[in-house]
Amino acid sequence: MGILAALGLGGINRGSIPGGGTVIVPTPYKQRTTPDTRSDDGRALIAYRKLHSTMAGTTECNGMIAVALPSEVGKLGDLVGTGRANLTTRWAFANESEGRWYGKPERWAEVARQGPNGEELVGPLKVHTVGWRVYDDPACLYAVNDRRGVMIAIWILNRHGGETRARRYAGRIAASFAA
Repeated sequence: MGILAALGLGGINRGSIPGGGTVIVPTPYKQRTTPDTRSDDGRALIAYRKLHSTMAGTTECNGMIAVALPSEVGKLGDLVGTGRANLTTRWAFANESEGRWYGKPERWAEVARQGPNGEELVGPLKVHTVGWRVYDDPACLYAVNDRRGVMIAIWILNRHGGETRARRYAGRIAASFAA
């Protein structure tokens, strides 16, 4: 048990996957407990990193995880689609260039490849962020159909660890899968 868990600051957060089974959700992410108006098809566990309200009255987050069983969603691309339907506004357009505002839409490609734990789908993102200034925050999508029987898709900012951290989170989530 870690120091943070002993202090009650980083305890284990276990979530139920639709279709059966549970997984441990990494500490900075919290499972959505109230229905969301974006998508509630119920095929995946959805967890957000720092889900918060904005002054504009919308909700935003600093990343998201979707976890599902292959029997519930089918292909890895379908899980990414289900997860994408649950993304907050600034993340929903993160795979597009700003050319969409000028009539020249461009989407960054997602690349399918074989990874050490199964089929992977990865792609670069730029999350439009407003703070003291407006900027595009580099991020990535990492999805895996893990050989341990669970599919995981993670949208993560590069400053939070990018693909390396996403792969580590996915490994921990898959290792914690209990049917």
